[in-house]
Amino acid sequence: MFLGSAPQALARPPPDSHSSPSVLYQQTSSGRTLTSDVLPPALSVNAVNRCPVTLNLQPDTVKRYKFAGWTLDTEAHYLLSPHNVVVSLSNVEYRLLRIFLTYPNCVLTRDQLYNLTQKRDWDPLDRTLDLQVSRLRQKLGDDARTPRLIKTVRSEGYIFTALVDVD
Repeated sequence: MFLGSAPQALARPPPDSHSSPSVLYQQTSSGRTLTSDVLPPALSVNAVNRCPVTLNLQPDTVKRYKFAGWTLDTEAHYLLSPHNVVVSLSNVEYRLLRIFLTYPNCVLTRDQLYNLTQKRDWDPLDRTLDLQVSRLRQKLGDDARTPRLIKTVRSEGYIFTALVDVD
């Protein structure tokens, strides 16, 4: 089973558009519509695919999440790289990755992520979450300037863009 099998449109397609649903649309301030097959590193539009207001991270019924060659085993609590190397994750990094894999292609606000990883409310001046996302990106080999997996949505939060397969 696949979660988030295709990227979601960021804005409604132009009325005369006959593009495939995997194409992303971004309206610029000048009114131009840009299309892209991948999300830019930091999005500046209001994304339509927002997560539910209340997120739930219950005990996992999924044994393994597979994405971009990586495997997260939820029973053994390990992350396996595409080169079959076990990558150690802190408890917060593990929870953060599980949240992203549970809600792929969905904009997760900093408040939602902070509540699920820290079990307390988010303070806008606290940059802890950004640091944890940065560390997780490093462990996944994802560059913050040109991310492939975890993308920043400016003034919103983060979105996990890889296809996710579950066992």
